[in-house]
Amino acid sequence: MCIRRLLHNDQSNDPTSKEVYHDNHVQTIQETLHSLPLAIQRYLKNVLNIIVDEDRGTSYMVHEPIRIIKSVKIDQEGSIFLNDKWVPFKATQVSSCIPSSPGFVWDSETSIFPKIPLLNNLKIRARDSYVNGKGNLNVSVAGVLPLVKASGKEADVAEFMRWMAEMSFYPTSYLPHDGTRLQWVKDVKGMKGPWPDHHGSFARAKLVDPLNDIEGELEFLFDENNLLTTIRGYRLMTSNGKSEYLPWEGYITEYDFYDGVMVPSSATIGYYIDGKFSPYFKGKYKNFVFDFF
Repeated sequence: MCIRRLLHNDQSNDPTSKEVYHDNHVQTIQETLHSLPLAIQRYLKNVLNIIVDEDRGTSYMVHEPIRIIKSVKIDQEGSIFLNDKWVPFKATQVSSCIPSSPGFVWDSETSIFPKIPLLNNLKIRARDSYVNGKGNLNVSVAGVLPLVKASGKEADVAEFMRWMAEMSFYPTSYLPHDGTRLQWVKDVKGMKGPWPDHHGSFARAKLVDPLNDIEGELEFLFDENNLLTTIRGYRLMTSNGKSEYLPWEGYITEYDFYDGVMVPSSATIGYYIDGKFSPYFKGKYKNFVFDFF
């Protein structure tokens, strides 16, 4: 795995620049860090720059008080497997990063005929979202001719699980919060499915949105450097008008630093179809802009 460190202007030490948590909240988070699965503790110490003070027997963060991510804006680019071929895309995503109020909006644009100059402006536009417990997917040509439209209970669950799968974009969501609905499932063998064996550490989580009667369950796998490399679960796949839950997996291959937070910068995502991994998304993530409490 490649880890690249990007340097950005960081105004987090300016107390007037952001609303921050008080010291009593910081101490609460530090104490409850130990209630998390060991694999998650190690991961968070990595990506949030948590330093362990062995003499004092406590943990603290490079940025104090602890800065909880409220929202994030991300630029994306890469390729999507569409109509039996890989086509380039660009996208922007904005996410609400608190487990008690999850949500995101993903807007993308893909050229239908990227190699034909006269038709290069003819694009497929897509909006994927989870807002107020409702999932929606709308895909159209030039924003006019509809191609795909998905909504209803199945879309709600699918988009809710996408938010959960992307928690590594806003890793403070793994920390306990007031009103959190994230539950860690005790599991010593891992999820059953066609996935390859994993010999490192892992953690399995269930996220519940009780206000909208939605829940999802995913497994997070870590390497020897305590970095998240793989997310697994069963997610809804819709093809040719047919929907079914299939084994799904996302691979993180690179990380970058933004505002002192280590986040994925490259990933490949796909379903297991007839026991074989079939990727549909290869993306790069950049220009993370965090809004902290």
